[in-house]
Amino acid sequence: GAEGVKAALRYLDFRGPYTSLLGRLIEYLWLEEVGEVITKVYGHESPKELVAGFAKYVVEEARKGDAVANEILEGVAREIAVALKAGMELAGAP
Repeated sequence: GAEGVKAALRYLDFRGPYTSLLGRLIEYLWLEEVGEVITKVYGHESPKELVAGFAKYVVEEARKGDAVANEILEGVAREIAVALKAGMELAGAP
């Protein structure tokens, strides 16, 4: 979720490529203006839970073909694979 939020905001301030995640973020947080993101997130009773909930929209946009969302999911998959491999090595698995 956090990576999706970051990607949407990077596009907004011209630091990243186009992503449909920006529109989804606006819908998800019920924003009237994009500048309200910080207020909405940190004003929420559970900011981490709110941001994590955005992950499902990253998956949905990846399925629709959004390149940025796909890159996020590929990165997460790589991290999971590395963590599993490290765990297996620590457990002594071949």
